[in-house]
Amino acid sequence: MKMKLYKAFLSDFSQEEYNKYYGMLTESRRKSVDRMKNETDKRLSVLGESLARRGISEHCGADEQDILFDRTENGKPFAVGLDVCFSISHSKDVAAVAVSDKKIGVDIEKIRFCETRVAKYACVGGDLEFVFGSDVIPESFDEASLTRFFRLWTAKEAYFKLCGTGISKLKTVSYEDIRHICTTTLEGEYVMTVCEEK
Repeated sequence: MKMKLYKAFLSDFSQEEYNKYYGMLTESRRKSVDRMKNETDKRLSVLGESLARRGISEHCGADEQDILFDRTENGKPFAVGLDVCFSISHSKDVAAVAVSDKKIGVDIEKIRFCETRVAKYACVGGDLEFVFGSDVIPESFDEASLTRFFRLWTAKEAYFKLCGTGISKLKTVSYEDIRHICTTTLEGEYVMTVCEEK
């Protein structure tokens, strides 16, 4: 199966849909959602899982309510007993899911103000050259360098989701090393990158 992407905004996720998909969560997932203090985070979490159910259902022919999710030791979600790979991401007011028969990772981020010092925590090798056109970190981002930074950030997060190792070690891989398996799209204020095993 060719990789498919699913994306939805919270504004398009009705209370009725939220209640329906919240009801499909396992008891432990419901507790996890209930512990979230922010209502937006709760809704995004359930929206992401609803998109995953839809994509997996289309891919495997399983009924949405019969799909059971679990997590690996490193926290990567998987569909129990189904031959499908998927990845979930959300940012601010949108959720995205990639579904494939190959290992896959997706990350979506809203382009937003951040200080250039964050580059120290994400960039290695030629990454600074890619983002800033120089290996010197400037005082602030301009519009183009901020967009390139989020391209790099989403690529790295998507890559580590593909690997299933967690996303805490962004400096262990350079953008140059992974860009050949990454597809990045810019839509309005959002950058989304999908990494798929070749």
